[in-house]
Amino acid sequence: MPHCPTIFLGLLLLGWLTLAPLPAKAATTTQPASPAATDPAASTEAEERMPVRVEELLTRSGRWQLDGTLQYNNNNRQAEHVTLQGPHLSIGQSRENSLVAELRLRYGVSDQLELAVFGSGFWEQQRDYVGGRQESTSRSGFNMAGLGAVYQWRREDRWPALLLTASLNGVEQTRLGSERGSNYLRTISPGLITYYTLDPVIFFLQTTYQHQRSRRAGDYHYEPGSLLSLTPQLFFIANPDITISGGFKWTLRGGDRLNGRRLNPTTSTTSPLLGISYAISDRLSFFLDCEFNFGANYAGSQISWRLSRTF
Repeated sequence: MPHCPTIFLGLLLLGWLTLAPLPAKAATTTQPASPAATDPAASTEAEERMPVRVEELLTRSGRWQLDGTLQYNNNNRQAEHVTLQGPHLSIGQSRENSLVAELRLRYGVSDQLELAVFGSGFWEQQRDYVGGRQESTSRSGFNMAGLGAVYQWRREDRWPALLLTASLNGVEQTRLGSERGSNYLRTISPGLITYYTLDPVIFFLQTTYQHQRSRRAGDYHYEPGSLLSLTPQLFFIANPDITISGGFKWTLRGGDRLNGRRLNPTTSTTSPLLGISYAISDRLSFFLDCEFNFGANYAGSQISWRLSRTF
């Protein structure tokens, strides 16, 4: 797997090169005119299209949008910990590599409201160190499915735009050691997004609260801690098709309990973020994001690739 900073620096150079205006293409008489040239509405839409990172926050009214995401995780935990933000729950010291694939179908109900359904699966290879013994496992399967919504409270003008978000995991597959179980309506995540544009920079802030309810897997009764995250970022608009982003994610996580026993205290982490997005066409966009996680007993990184198709 290529090193994430190397990928980002290469794409950063690509974005810088695109700052120079491209020469105009010569008109030809042998090709039919594009829809934007014959349809005034299509022309206006192309001219008013926002930078790709802002545009993808809310699906246009009456349109569908399909997002396909592949996320690679590399994690190394050196203390007893139970992790919920991954393919499964693990106990003890562990090192893991995993892939999580998600499909999300979004629909623009109106200019201000979007609804979505999503589902994900995973593949994972993990080495656990429990009681001085090493156990290596490889597994794959269903991860979770749920519903989401985005509502634009106010548009950007002299003041920042404001959007409200919410998601509900309808069903989750919980794994604890060799035990597994399906749990329903266990995770709800309300959130808030605000952004303000000072061309060519977009100031972006997202906050999310993830409320976790207890869940079961076999004889285990797991009570995960809830999470509060704050994600400030800067988006640099290289041109209308390419946006480069950077920032960090601060997360406060409550302590976990397993069968009534407290596993860990409340902790906070700060993760640097890097990303780039490219509008391949008016209806197809590509996103690459990297997150680096560091803690006293934890280190890891995430790389996610996403294709977004509007139709």
